[in-house]
Amino acid sequence: MNKYTRVYLIAISIVLSGLLSSCITLERTVRLNLDGSGEEEMKITYQKEFYNMLGTFTMMFDSAGSQTNLMDSIYNATSEMSKLRSSFDSTKGLRLIESYSEIQPDSSNLVFVRYTFDSVYKIGQSLNKVSDDFEDQPAKITYQIEDGNMAFRYLYESPEGEAGEMEDSVKAEMMSGLASMFQNGKFRFELNLPNEVISSNATDREGRKLVWDLPLTGIITENKLLIEAVMKPE
Repeated sequence: MNKYTRVYLIAISIVLSGLLSSCITLERTVRLNLDGSGEEEMKITYQKEFYNMLGTFTMMFDSAGSQTNLMDSIYNATSEMSKLRSSFDSTKGLRLIESYSEIQPDSSNLVFVRYTFDSVYKIGQSLNKVSDDFEDQPAKITYQIEDGNMAFRYLYESPEGEAGEMEDSVKAEMMSGLASMFQNGKFRFELNLPNEVISSNATDREGRKLVWDLPLTGIITENKLLIEAVMKPE
């Protein structure tokens, strides 16, 4: 691998890691019924730095590109929301109730979605429909009886990419350079269960409401997220 390829890979990784970490906050609130149906509210907040970094990334590889035009198109979210609504409408079992994209006073962009699902397994793919930044692989959901109780699991696990000719030393350089950029990204998952909770790996609990407040640091660097809860069957 020549030095230019190494620099190229490291540069891309640093920029993309910034897009997916320090500039994004993801909040999901799921209300689950015993039969597996339910409702979710999803909020994705893109800080202003997200767009600045995206513009920088584009300019790096398109010297003729106009960052001003890029930023204008990004902030005009009409087409993206239309795409989002169409994606929900075309998916059986998901019903979109409300959605909007709104610029906040601090210039961040809030994307809000509220929808119902006929099966909890659908929440593993709903995030992909809201943002292309999370479309690489849907989460795997399990909701079943185990040892007489009802168990819920949400597993996101990024597949190991084909390394090809990429050397381990380059990967190590990339990860070292990215580590410091994962500090501010946040992920919050709230799960409201219909029955009494027996156990979970949640970071906070209030009755039947479980909350996972996690930094994106670990999720991105480990390429894995496991949310699990066990409740009484009735």
